[in-house]
Amino acid sequence: MSSETPDSTSFLERIRSKTKINPFIVLLGLTAALAAVFYGHFQERICLFVGTLFPIYMSVIAIESPDKEDDKHWCTYWVVFFSFTFVENYANLALELIPFYFLIKLAFLIWLFLPATNGANLIYNYLLVHFWSKYESNIDSVIDKGKEMYDTAKDKVKKKMN
Repeated sequence: MSSETPDSTSFLERIRSKTKINPFIVLLGLTAALAAVFYGHFQERICLFVGTLFPIYMSVIAIESPDKEDDKHWCTYWVVFFSFTFVENYANLALELIPFYFLIKLAFLIWLFLPATNGANLIYNYLLVHFWSKYESNIDSVIDKGKEMYDTAKDKVKKKMN
């Protein structure tokens, strides 16, 4: 009888099927990153590296594959990642006061992008969709005003140039 449980086998197989990479290599890299962040070495850079490098690689694979489901997964990841990054940018000083913040952040990013956990999809469906739908008309209005301002400025520059 195998020492692995069916859940761990299916989790590892999902990593292999989604990433086309040996899941032990993926888990080893993620464990090394977690250990480095835990011990306080290059925390911000490791979070940025882990949160972008693997997802960029997987996004390129998704773009090149005929399957559209992986495209949706990685597009959703990037929307959630950049929404998180935007909020984090303004709350950075407060967040860094949280003990083990970068370790929590790294674990969160890994949870977001792993296809086996589908974290980005959960955040998108239960949080971001409601936020964007609530403020969509306001956002569209600001974008329209920005376009008008751009067009007006462009016309003024053209008139000055002539």
